[in-house]
Amino acid sequence: MIDLNALQVFATVAKTGGVRAAARRLEVTQPAVSQRLRALERSLGAKLYGRAENRLVLTEAGQNLLAACQSSLDCLVRLDSRLMARPQELQGVVRLISLSEYSKASLLPKIQRFRKDHPGVRFMMEYRPPSEMLPMLFRQEADVIFTKENPGKPQVEARAVFTEEYVFVGPRPRRRISWEDLGRLPILSCRSEDAYWYEFQDRLAKRGIRLPPPAIEVAEFESLFRMAGAGLGYVLAPLHAVRLRATPGLAIHELPFRNIKERIFACRMRTVDPGPAAKAFWERAVAG
Repeated sequence: MIDLNALQVFATVAKTGGVRAAARRLEVTQPAVSQRLRALERSLGAKLYGRAENRLVLTEAGQNLLAACQSSLDCLVRLDSRLMARPQELQGVVRLISLSEYSKASLLPKIQRFRKDHPGVRFMMEYRPPSEMLPMLFRQEADVIFTKENPGKPQVEARAVFTEEYVFVGPRPRRRISWEDLGRLPILSCRSEDAYWYEFQDRLAKRGIRLPPPAIEVAEFESLFRMAGAGLGYVLAPLHAVRLRATPGLAIHELPFRNIKERIFACRMRTVDPGPAAKAFWERAVAG
Protein backbone atom coordinates (compact mmCIF):
# COMPACT_ATOMS: atom_id res chain seq x y z
CA MET A 1 0.00 0.00 0.00
CA ILE A 2 1.33 3.44 -0.94
CA ASP A 3 2.04 5.81 1.96
CA LEU A 4 -0.07 8.96 1.45
CA ASN A 5 2.42 11.02 3.43
CA ALA A 6 5.19 9.84 1.13
CA LEU A 7 3.10 10.87 -1.88
CA GLN A 8 2.66 14.33 -0.37
CA VAL A 9 6.42 14.62 0.14
CA PHE A 10 7.02 13.46 -3.42
CA ALA A 11 4.58 16.03 -4.85
CA THR A 12 6.01 18.84 -2.69
CA VAL A 13 9.54 18.12 -3.92
CA ALA A 14 8.25 18.29 -7.49
CA LYS A 15 6.52 21.63 -6.87
CA THR A 16 9.38 23.29 -4.97
CA GLY A 17 12.19 21.89 -7.12
CA GLY A 18 14.30 20.33 -4.37
CA VAL A 19 14.57 18.49 -1.07
CA ARG A 20 15.64 21.54 0.92
CA ALA A 21 12.72 23.70 -0.25
CA ALA A 22 10.28 20.85 0.30
CA ALA A 23 11.59 20.31 3.84
CA ARG A 24 11.04 24.01 4.63
CA ARG A 25 7.48 23.94 3.31
CA LEU A 26 6.63 20.71 5.11
CA GLU A 27 8.46 21.87 8.26
CA VAL A 28 10.53 18.68 8.51
CA THR A 29 14.22 17.89 8.14
CA GLN A 30 15.93 17.27 4.80
CA PRO A 31 16.89 13.68 5.76
CA ALA A 32 13.24 12.96 6.54
CA VAL A 33 12.25 14.09 3.02
CA SER A 34 14.99 11.99 1.44
CA GLN A 35 14.01 8.92 3.44
CA ARG A 36 10.36 9.20 2.39
CA LEU A 37 11.36 9.50 -1.28
CA ARG A 38 13.60 6.43 -1.10
CA ALA A 39 10.88 4.43 0.70
CA LEU A 40 8.35 5.41 -1.99
CA GLU A 41 10.73 4.38 -4.78
CA ARG A 42 11.32 1.01 -3.10
CA SER A 43 7.58 0.36 -2.72
CA LEU A 44 6.95 1.21 -6.40
CA GLY A 45 10.10 -0.45 -7.73
CA ALA A 46 10.92 2.58 -9.87
CA LYS A 47 13.22 5.57 -9.80
CA LEU A 48 11.17 8.76 -9.44
CA TYR A 49 13.87 11.44 -9.50
CA GLY A 50 17.12 11.87 -11.39
CA ARG A 51 19.61 14.72 -11.53
CA ALA A 52 20.28 17.22 -14.29
CA GLU A 53 22.63 20.15 -13.83
CA ASN A 54 22.82 19.50 -10.06
CA ARG A 55 19.09 19.60 -9.51
CA LEU A 56 16.39 17.00 -9.11
CA VAL A 57 14.22 16.25 -12.12
CA LEU A 58 11.35 13.82 -12.47
CA THR A 59 11.95 10.63 -14.36
CA GLU A 60 9.29 9.33 -16.71
CA ALA A 61 7.96 7.15 -13.88
CA GLY A 62 7.95 10.18 -11.62
CA GLN A 63 6.02 12.25 -14.16
CA ASN A 64 3.43 9.50 -14.56
CA LEU A 65 3.05 9.16 -10.78
CA LEU A 66 2.67 12.92 -10.28
CA ALA A 67 -0.03 13.12 -12.93
CA ALA A 68 -1.86 10.14 -11.43
CA CYS A 69 -1.82 11.29 -7.81
CA GLN A 70 -2.16 15.06 -8.19
CA SER A 71 -5.98 15.17 -8.27
CA SER A 72 -6.20 12.94 -5.19
CA LEU A 73 -3.71 15.09 -3.30
CA ASP A 74 -5.64 18.24 -4.22
CA CYS A 75 -8.81 16.68 -2.78
CA LEU A 76 -7.00 15.85 0.45
CA VAL A 77 -5.69 19.41 0.73
CA ARG A 78 -9.18 20.86 0.24
CA LEU A 79 -10.64 18.47 2.82
CA ASP A 80 -7.94 19.36 5.32
CA SER A 81 -8.61 23.06 4.74
CA ARG A 82 -12.32 22.59 5.42
CA LEU A 83 -11.63 20.67 8.60
CA MET A 84 -9.17 23.29 9.80
CA ALA A 85 -11.74 25.97 9.02
CA ARG A 86 -14.37 24.48 11.37
CA PRO A 87 -15.84 27.07 13.71
CA GLN A 88 -14.40 27.17 17.19
CA GLU A 89 -16.23 25.26 19.88
CA LEU A 90 -18.99 27.31 21.48
CA GLN A 91 -17.82 28.75 24.80
CA GLY A 92 -19.40 30.88 27.47
CA VAL A 93 -21.72 30.95 30.47
CA VAL A 94 -25.53 30.88 30.40
CA ARG A 95 -27.18 32.38 33.50
CA LEU A 96 -30.65 31.03 34.25
CA ILE A 97 -33.20 31.78 36.95
CA SER A 98 -36.00 29.29 37.24
CA LEU A 99 -38.65 27.60 39.31
CA SER A 100 -37.38 24.54 41.12
CA GLU A 101 -40.02 22.02 40.04
CA TYR A 102 -40.10 23.17 36.41
CA SER A 103 -36.30 22.85 36.30
CA LYS A 104 -36.39 19.25 37.47
CA ALA A 105 -39.12 18.27 35.04
CA SER A 106 -38.18 20.08 31.85
CA LEU A 107 -35.30 22.56 32.04
CA LEU A 108 -32.52 20.28 33.31
CA PRO A 109 -33.09 17.75 30.49
CA LYS A 110 -32.84 20.63 27.98
CA ILE A 111 -29.52 21.69 29.50
CA GLN A 112 -28.25 18.13 29.39
CA ARG A 113 -29.08 17.76 25.69
CA PHE A 114 -27.54 21.16 24.87
CA ARG A 115 -24.27 20.36 26.63
CA LYS A 116 -23.86 17.12 24.71
CA ASP A 117 -23.40 19.23 21.57
CA HIS A 118 -21.68 22.16 23.30
CA PRO A 119 -19.57 20.84 26.20
CA GLY A 120 -17.68 24.13 26.40
CA VAL A 121 -20.76 26.01 27.61
CA ARG A 122 -21.29 26.33 31.38
CA PHE A 123 -24.61 26.97 33.11
CA MET A 124 -25.30 28.91 36.29
CA MET A 125 -28.83 28.38 37.59
CA GLU A 126 -30.63 29.89 40.56
CA TYR A 127 -34.05 29.17 42.01
CA ARG A 128 -35.92 32.36 42.90
CA PRO A 129 -39.57 33.28 43.58
CA PRO A 130 -41.34 34.84 40.57
CA SER A 131 -41.44 38.27 42.21
CA GLU A 132 -37.62 38.52 42.08
CA MET A 133 -37.06 37.22 38.56
CA LEU A 134 -38.02 40.14 36.34
CA PRO A 135 -36.01 42.73 38.34
CA MET A 136 -32.97 40.46 38.05
CA LEU A 137 -33.49 40.20 34.29
CA PHE A 138 -33.68 44.01 34.02
CA ARG A 139 -30.47 44.31 36.07
CA GLN A 140 -28.83 41.89 33.61
CA GLU A 141 -28.16 39.38 36.37
CA ALA A 142 -29.66 36.62 34.23
CA ASP A 143 -29.75 35.79 30.52
CA VAL A 144 -33.05 33.88 30.68
CA ILE A 145 -35.71 33.56 33.36
CA PHE A 146 -38.44 30.92 33.57
CA THR A 147 -41.47 32.30 35.36
CA LYS A 148 -45.24 31.90 35.68
CA GLU A 149 -46.02 35.40 34.49
CA ASN A 150 -45.76 36.93 31.03
CA PRO A 151 -44.24 40.36 31.79
CA GLY A 152 -46.01 41.98 28.84
CA LYS A 153 -43.14 44.46 28.41
CA PRO A 154 -41.98 45.53 24.92
CA GLN A 155 -38.31 45.16 25.87
CA VAL A 156 -38.85 41.56 27.03
CA GLU A 157 -39.29 38.62 24.68
CA ALA A 158 -41.50 35.97 26.31
CA ARG A 159 -42.36 32.49 25.07
CA ALA A 160 -44.65 29.91 26.64
CA VAL A 161 -42.51 26.78 27.08
CA PHE A 162 -44.38 24.56 29.53
CA THR A 163 -47.83 23.99 31.04
CA GLU A 164 -48.14 22.99 34.68
CA GLU A 165 -51.21 21.04 35.74
CA TYR A 166 -52.04 21.11 39.45
CA VAL A 167 -53.51 18.04 41.13
CA PHE A 168 -54.79 17.35 44.64
CA VAL A 169 -52.71 14.71 46.41
CA GLY A 170 -53.05 13.09 49.81
CA PRO A 171 -53.01 9.77 51.63
CA ARG A 172 -54.25 6.61 49.94
CA PRO A 173 -56.70 5.28 48.90
CA ARG A 174 -57.62 7.48 45.99
CA ARG A 175 -61.11 8.97 46.21
CA ARG A 176 -63.33 11.73 44.87
CA ILE A 177 -63.10 14.92 46.91
CA SER A 178 -66.35 16.87 47.39
CA TRP A 179 -66.75 20.64 47.75
CA GLU A 180 -67.56 20.12 51.42
CA ASP A 181 -64.41 18.03 51.91
CA LEU A 182 -62.29 20.95 50.69
CA GLY A 183 -63.65 23.13 53.49
CA ARG A 184 -62.58 20.79 56.26
CA LEU A 185 -59.57 18.76 55.09
CA PRO A 186 -56.16 19.69 56.53
CA ILE A 187 -54.17 21.49 53.81
CA LEU A 188 -50.40 21.40 53.42
CA SER A 189 -49.09 24.35 51.43
CA CYS A 190 -46.02 25.13 49.35
CA ARG A 191 -45.49 28.74 48.23
CA SER A 192 -49.06 29.79 49.02
CA GLU A 193 -48.40 33.22 47.43
CA ASP A 194 -48.44 31.70 43.93
CA ALA A 195 -51.29 32.52 41.53
CA TYR A 196 -52.56 28.93 41.38
CA TRP A 197 -53.20 29.02 45.15
CA TYR A 198 -55.35 32.16 44.80
CA GLU A 199 -57.27 30.58 41.95
CA PHE A 200 -57.88 27.54 44.11
CA GLN A 201 -59.25 29.78 46.87
CA ASP A 202 -61.40 31.74 44.41
CA ARG A 203 -63.05 28.59 43.07
CA LEU A 204 -64.00 27.56 46.57
CA ALA A 205 -65.16 31.07 47.49
CA LYS A 206 -67.63 31.04 44.59
CA ARG A 207 -69.22 28.02 46.23
CA GLY A 208 -69.32 29.73 49.60
CA ILE A 209 -66.48 27.61 50.96
CA ARG A 210 -63.70 29.20 52.92
CA LEU A 211 -60.42 27.38 52.63
CA PRO A 212 -58.83 26.92 56.07
CA PRO A 213 -55.29 28.25 56.63
CA PRO A 214 -52.58 25.71 55.79
CA ALA A 215 -51.95 23.28 58.63
CA ILE A 216 -48.31 23.02 57.54
CA GLU A 217 -46.42 25.27 55.14
CA VAL A 218 -43.03 24.13 53.79
CA ALA A 219 -40.84 25.63 51.06
CA GLU A 220 -40.51 22.47 48.94
CA PHE A 221 -42.68 19.58 47.82
CA GLU A 222 -40.48 16.69 48.90
CA SER A 223 -41.37 17.12 52.58
CA LEU A 224 -45.01 17.96 51.85
CA PHE A 225 -45.50 14.77 49.83
CA ARG A 226 -44.02 12.67 52.61
CA MET A 227 -46.33 14.30 55.15
CA ALA A 228 -49.34 13.84 52.88
CA GLY A 229 -48.43 10.21 52.25
CA ALA A 230 -48.22 9.70 56.03
CA GLY A 231 -51.78 11.01 56.41
CA LEU A 232 -51.08 14.54 57.74
CA GLY A 233 -52.98 16.39 55.03
CA TYR A 234 -53.49 17.22 51.35
CA VAL A 235 -51.40 19.22 48.86
CA LEU A 236 -52.25 21.11 45.68
CA ALA A 237 -49.14 20.39 43.60
CA PRO A 238 -47.85 20.29 40.01
CA LEU A 239 -48.53 16.94 38.39
CA HIS A 240 -44.96 16.64 37.11
CA ALA A 241 -43.66 17.19 40.67
CA VAL A 242 -45.74 14.23 41.84
CA ARG A 243 -44.52 12.06 38.95
CA LEU A 244 -40.91 12.89 39.66
CA ARG A 245 -41.21 11.32 43.10
CA ALA A 246 -42.38 7.86 44.07
CA THR A 247 -43.70 8.86 47.48
CA PRO A 248 -45.00 5.96 49.59
CA GLY A 249 -48.66 6.21 50.58
CA LEU A 250 -49.43 9.14 48.23
CA ALA A 251 -52.41 9.21 45.84
CA ILE A 252 -53.92 11.71 43.41
CA HIS A 253 -57.53 12.49 44.35
CA GLU A 254 -60.26 13.69 42.01
CA LEU A 255 -61.47 17.26 42.56
CA PRO A 256 -65.03 18.48 41.93
CA PHE A 257 -63.71 20.82 39.20
CA ARG A 258 -61.17 20.72 36.39
CA ASN A 259 -57.55 20.85 37.42
CA ILE A 260 -55.88 24.25 37.50
CA LYS A 261 -53.30 24.83 34.77
CA GLU A 262 -50.57 27.47 34.51
CA ARG A 263 -48.09 28.27 31.77
CA ILE A 264 -44.37 28.71 32.29
CA PHE A 265 -42.78 31.52 30.25
CA ALA A 266 -39.15 31.86 29.20
CA CYS A 267 -38.11 35.53 29.05
CA ARG A 268 -35.06 37.41 27.82
CA MET A 269 -34.23 41.04 27.12
CA ARG A 270 -34.63 42.14 23.50
CA THR A 271 -32.31 45.12 24.01
CA VAL A 272 -29.32 43.19 25.43
CA ASP A 273 -26.78 41.07 23.55
CA PRO A 274 -26.64 37.88 25.66
CA GLY A 275 -23.51 36.50 24.04
CA PRO A 276 -23.20 33.51 21.68
CA ALA A 277 -23.73 30.79 24.32
CA ALA A 278 -26.94 32.26 25.75
CA LYS A 279 -28.20 33.08 22.25
CA ALA A 280 -27.60 29.52 21.06
CA PHE A 281 -29.35 28.08 24.11
CA TRP A 282 -32.39 30.30 23.56
CA GLU A 283 -32.63 29.41 19.87
CA ARG A 284 -32.31 25.68 20.44
CA ALA A 285 -33.80 24.95 23.87
CA VAL A 286 -36.40 27.72 24.08
CA ALA A 287 -37.44 28.88 20.61
CA GLY A 288 -36.52 25.68 18.79
